[in-house]
Amino acid sequence: LALNSRGKFVPARTPADLVNAFKDLLTSIVADNSRTTSSYASASSSISTAGTAAYLSFYDANGWRGGVQSLHVAQNTAALTPNPAWGMDSNNQPLSTAHKLDALSPTDIAARLVLTHDASQGIPFLYTHLTAAQQALLSRASATSATTDTLGEQRVNFVRGDRSAEGSSFRSRQSRQGDIVNSSIWYTGAPTQSYNFSSYNRFAQKHRTRTPMLYVGGNDGMLHGFSALNGAEKLAYVPQGLIPFLPNLSNAAYNHRYFVDGSPFTGDVFLNTGNGNEEDQWRTMLVGSLGAGGKGYFVLDVTQPGSTSASGVASNFHNDNA
Repeated sequence: LALNSRGKFVPARTPADLVNAFKDLLTSIVADNSRTTSSYASASSSISTAGTAAYLSFYDANGWRGGVQSLHVAQNTAALTPNPAWGMDSNNQPLSTAHKLDALSPTDIAARLVLTHDASQGIPFLYTHLTAAQQALLSRASATSATTDTLGEQRVNFVRGDRSAEGSSFRSRQSRQGDIVNSSIWYTGAPTQSYNFSSYNRFAQKHRTRTPMLYVGGNDGMLHGFSALNGAEKLAYVPQGLIPFLPNLSNAAYNHRYFVDGSPFTGDVFLNTGNGNEEDQWRTMLVGSLGAGGKGYFVLDVTQPGSTSASGVASNFHNDNA
């Protein structure tokens, strides 16, 4: 196995070695609230070359909402203009990921691919899939409440984006997408590492046309994965370590706190499981952390963004120690 985190190459002979390598990398991640409050990512190695796309995250402390926008970078002047592939509103203003999430219908919200973990496996973030202990944690008005209520399922749906109980049972939001403060955007396109292995070359060829993705953490309790092509959300992930604190998001007396505030990154890893073709043992793995949201990290298989198994349980889960 090997992990390349763009700047450090760590060989690992066993899965346990890989876990330890992730732990060593993540011990260097320290919450730093002095960082810039927006981030930038480019789909090319240089914004001064041929026309490319740029991505900018933002947040508004008035309502604690945020999002990601896409811009075109001119070939010769590097001038930034809205990316028409992401769409424009009625006032000819560029649409962001927040606009797209806020435009989802109740049916779309019900079908939204939001994942979490139950301490043994990856599961959909739906009330009926949570453990009894997780359901109890979410059946409270706040993280410090000593009593439970009957709003657990509605509270889960609120976090998933259901707005039907806003202004009555729960607080009113200005957007379904929460603020993005310290988390940087990470762009992941086709596999491009220069590993000199025939199996990796076959893996890269197999996934050369997969959807390019933007991954970023949000203080709405989720890591988000958006299509870089049009800004549509393909997946979201709620780290299990944050579940006790999620009731704060719906509380009428909400005070801002950090949730998924760390910056994600991806790398291609050879798992060496001995099962199937060697090219299928290469996987693109995402490592995310909570940053100022707490101590913890998670690892997701994002080889095929947005894919699920036949049972509906996401196949892009790998490990969670949040």
